[in-house]
Amino acid sequence: MNPAAVSALAVMAAIAISSSARAAPPPVSGGCCSFPILAPRAHEVADFVPKGWRVEAEARGAVGGDRRTTVVLVLRELNPAFYVGKGPERIDTNPRMLVVAFANSDGSYELALQNHTFMPRQTAEEQQRYDYTLGTHEGRVNIPGVEIAKSGIRLRLNEEIFVGTGGGAAEIDHTYTFRIDGNKLVLIGYDSRTITYGLDVVAKSYNYLARRGSVSMGRGCAGRQEDITARCRFTTAWKTLPPGQRLSIDDIGDGLGFEPDPSRH
Repeated sequence: MNPAAVSALAVMAAIAISSSARAAPPPVSGGCCSFPILAPRAHEVADFVPKGWRVEAEARGAVGGDRRTTVVLVLRELNPAFYVGKGPERIDTNPRMLVVAFANSDGSYELALQNHTFMPRQTAEEQQRYDYTLGTHEGRVNIPGVEIAKSGIRLRLNEEIFVGTGGGAAEIDHTYTFRIDGNKLVLIGYDSRTITYGLDVVAKSYNYLARRGSVSMGRGCAGRQEDITARCRFTTAWKTLPPGQRLSIDDIGDGLGFEPDPSRH
C-alpha cells in the first residue's frame, strides 16, 4: 500500500460517501434480518444468548457507584445464509445485537436493553468499501470493544474505509462512553481518531457532561502507523457545546455514522 497514492481530497470524499451509504441501516425485522426478543429475566447470562447466535464480546463489572454487576454482551448471528463465499475469502455478513443486563441479589439477571442499530450489519458489497471490527488499537496494543469502567460503559469500533481497488483511504477509531440511566444507556463522551494513509491524523473528543469538545489536526506525520500520533504536530481547537437533551444509544442509531457535535444536529 503506497501512502502517497491517496490524496486528502480522495480521503474526505471516501469518508463522505461511506457515511451516506450507512445512513439507513437495515430494518430490525423483515428485510434482511429478524431479531429475537429476549426474555426479561434469566437464571444465567448464557440464557440471554438465543439459539443460532454466539457471544462475540462480553464485559462484566460495576459502573460508577452502582453496586450491581452490569453485563454487556455483543451477540452475532450464525445464520449460514449470511456467509458469502467459501474458504479464507468467506465474508461474514451476519448482524450483531447489543445486550445489557443487571445482576439481581438472588443470582438471576434482569434485561435492561437490547439494541440492533448501533453496530450495523454490513452486506458483502459494503465491505468492499468499508469494514469495521469491535475494539480499537493504539500502537500494537489491542483495546477491547466492550469495557466497563468507573466512568461508564465504553463501546469501541474500528473502521477502515477503502478507495478503489488499490487499498485503504483512512482508518477511524470510535470510542463511546455511556452512563446507565434506568434502562437506558445515555451518551456522556465520544472520542475518535482518524488516520489517513497520507499519514495525517484528526482526533475528536467530546465531553457532554462538561459541555466541552475539541478537534485536533495532526500534520507532517511520519513513521510507522502504529506510532504515528507520537510523531505529529498537532493544533487543537476547543469549543463549548450547546445545552440540550443527552442522547441514548437508541437515539444514536448507526455507531459508525454518528455526528458528535450537537451544534450540527
